[in-house]
Amino acid sequence: MRFRKENNILPRERQHLQVAPLVPIRLGRLLGAGILVLALLTTPSSVYPQGKPKVLYQSVGLSPGVRYSRPLGIFYDKNRRECYVADTGNHQVVVCDDNGTAFYRFLHRITDGDKPTLGEPTGLVVDRSGRIFLLDGAVEFIDVLDHRGRRIQKVFPPVYDGEDPLRFKALALGPDEEVYAALSSSIHTVVVIDSALNIRREIVLDAPGSQDACISAIAVDDSSNIYITDPCATETMVQIYDANGKFLSGFGEHSAGLENFSFPAGIVVLANGNMWVLDTIRQIASCFSSDGEFITYIGGRGNQPGAFDFPSALTTDGFGLLFVLERAGCRYQCFRLPENE
Repeated sequence: MRFRKENNILPRERQHLQVAPLVPIRLGRLLGAGILVLALLTTPSSVYPQGKPKVLYQSVGLSPGVRYSRPLGIFYDKNRRECYVADTGNHQVVVCDDNGTAFYRFLHRITDGDKPTLGEPTGLVVDRSGRIFLLDGAVEFIDVLDHRGRRIQKVFPPVYDGEDPLRFKALALGPDEEVYAALSSSIHTVVVIDSALNIRREIVLDAPGSQDACISAIAVDDSSNIYITDPCATETMVQIYDANGKFLSGFGEHSAGLENFSFPAGIVVLANGNMWVLDTIRQIASCFSSDGEFITYIGGRGNQPGAFDFPSALTTDGFGLLFVLERAGCRYQCFRLPENE
């Protein structure tokens, strides 16, 4: 079934399409031989130890002939019970229902000089009013769009003296519906965007250590505490800050062991304080308590249900559902979390 033209589609008239996985991957500059060896040594061999979250379904694209291509971003809108995928290789955003069936999509177009061109969506969040805040690898700004993908406004990063032009690296939705955006600054910096689409404040995180910032993911809990993953850190690769940027705690080293990481690339926080952290190189998602104590994991290399093929992002409804997106596997899987978690 083909999509109708976008200007003829109303929110309640979106068409259901079949879903169906796949595409190769470039590992990037950070995949040195040492990291690859570490990944092989530390990736768990068991995909489903007893008591793990269970796969409910998987979504692999718009139709059997139009699959996700190198998807890099995912967000679950719990208000509408819809899952948004930044389908990077296909230059589009795809919206799926609660069963993983794609029912709407729009191409993301940007302007290169005077010439419109297709972008490369990499991450997104959706606020309560349905506005989509979209990151695109081809531009430095956040593109704020309506539910049909029409531009409302651009939000540009701040400019600092002595810094190269900055980009937004990762997004999270706060408890008050404000959008938190991590910057590519040499210091750990997060900006907060209010409902009027203004940068309300800038938060410089009191990061431990002296290395340059390398934020790969961000999350915000119900108390406005800020969580980031930093794959460049030698210690405390997961870092937790209060609402003003004061360092509270951190955990995880670039070392062997299920409590540590190779390349953390995603983080979400549940209502009970537990965290799920995605490791692209080890190809697992691990659950930790609010104190940073390892609880369990899911994943392991593979394309069967419950296994991952270079996961790129994750999202949650905050309670019983966890969604994991795979860049090489070109799909996302929905997991039901155990009740005691």
